[in-house]
Amino acid sequence: MRAFMEDLFAVLVLVGILMFAIIRWRNNPTKGGRDSRFFGSHTSGAWLVLFMIFMVVATLVFYRGAKINAEGPEGMDGAFASHAMAAVLEPLGETANEWMLTLGLWAHVAVILGFLLIVLHSKLPLLNLRHLPQLLKHMAAKLKAS
Repeated sequence: MRAFMEDLFAVLVLVGILMFAIIRWRNNPTKGGRDSRFFGSHTSGAWLVLFMIFMVVATLVFYRGAKINAEGPEGMDGAFASHAMAAVLEPLGETANEWMLTLGLWAHVAVILGFLLIVLHSKLPLLNLRHLPQLLKHMAAKLKAS
């Protein structure tokens, strides 16, 4: 049941991304100007976030499909999207699927960490790492003084 719910959530996220992309494309502020509900927004950042969410879900389904082929379907009952990906990857063989499982898991982690950096950079523009060494020296001086 858990695997089914995870795959259902992943598919619904992909449907939501598709719907949002269609809405964003149809209400493009460069075409609609002030009449667009996205007038004044940064569309490139929105498309990047949509792409990163897609990559999180895509790498998840990819490595779960490779896992089914490499380690067996135990614990993946009802995981319809993962089983569909496993069917696509199965002709490549067990060794290739073992490699894809490892690479897919690393890709999934890398995408999540990259997405974290994008979100932090967009939400914390005042965080400037150029000043980090100076801040650390200041903190060390405070600790020595106390």
